[in-house]
Amino acid sequence: MNNTQIPIDELYDQLTLILQEEKYAKSTIQLYQEHVKRIKKFMLANNITDYSSSVADQYYKKEVESRDYNYTTKRFFRTVIRRCCGILKL
Repeated sequence: MNNTQIPIDELYDQLTLILQEEKYAKSTIQLYQEHVKRIKKFMLANNITDYSSSVADQYYKKEVESRDYNYTTKRFFRTVIRRCCGILKL
């Protein structure tokens, strides 16, 4: 398939399904979902409809890098973004 962009709600659903299939704990899935909701909020605020790697870069620079999150939190943000971008390649 190899999409370059995907509607954020479809991304949310696909990521949830993948994490469930990989037997992630419910609490971990919820954590991923919360981070995708943050990305969606960013996208809505910037009139962006489809998720893409460039949206991921914008989000990380504006919403994560610029804030005083600790290393572990920033690393998890990057993990979520990496998993989301991986869905674009399916």
